[in-house]
Amino acid sequence: MHMKAIGRGCVVLMIAAGGGCAAPQGAAPPDKASGPAVWIDAPLNNAVLPQAEYQVVSHASDRAGGAAIELRVNGKVVKTDTMGGKAAGSLAHISQRWLPEAPGTYVLEVRASNGSGTLGPAAIANVVVGRAGSSSIR
Repeated sequence: MHMKAIGRGCVVLMIAAGGGCAAPQGAAPPDKASGPAVWIDAPLNNAVLPQAEYQVVSHASDRAGGAAIELRVNGKVVKTDTMGGKAAGSLAHISQRWLPEAPGTYVLEVRASNGSGTLGPAAIANVVVGRAGSSSIR
């Protein structure tokens, strides 16, 4: 099932049942006091991507509001974006550009910090980058 369809289904269920949806796999449980929960919307874990610029899309959630989201590739910080006006209450959304250096296997990690500066646990997506011009995104 496509991720957007799952998200829409969660919204419909939340409205109909008055409840909530769990964050996608890789997100910290919301009841932990270990900082913001974060998850990667795209790329999905085990995705195969072309060797081209890619938008890493993620969300973070924390009662204190989102302050920044950090993107690491193979353990190295490649981008840190402050949330500013992108955080709506306790839910923050960001799209971060990433250009893979070469074909191979990469570990993408996203971590969020809240307004108090507390870092939450990382969400991880393992991806395989193919040759330039390939278009086998899964």
